[in-house]
Amino acid sequence: MKKPNPCPKAISRYVKGWTRRDAELLASAFSRKGIYVDSPHPMLDRKSLPAFLRNVSWRNFPDMTFDTLGIYGDGQRFTWEWVMHVTGSGVIAGSENKKIAVPGVDLLEMKGNKIRRAMTYFDRKALWDAVLS
Repeated sequence: MKKPNPCPKAISRYVKGWTRRDAELLASAFSRKGIYVDSPHPMLDRKSLPAFLRNVSWRNFPDMTFDTLGIYGDGQRFTWEWVMHVTGSGVIAGSENKKIAVPGVDLLEMKGNKIRRAMTYFDRKALWDAVLS
């Protein structure tokens, strides 16, 4: 008997989109009305997500990479646990060339075989303290 895949393709596309810096692949993981939440930024729909990634996330930290610590789920809800690695790019004065590692998690809710909502959580104060120290 074939075992069910514990990690749907949409979750794999989402994680690969982040780790490969592929905004379109990441956005393709979302349902038509899917949303991405990375507070304090505005909530984003699937269509506006690629521009946000290119113009905010990857512009501020052009060398952003992730180590995946684990992906856990029950078929409808998944958690991607990660460590983000960035080098201060100088977008913020004094941040040039500082190596920073910040742990975080994304909570992912499914609708069928696509992501309905993704919410990113990490210690923003720790990130910015490291950038500015």
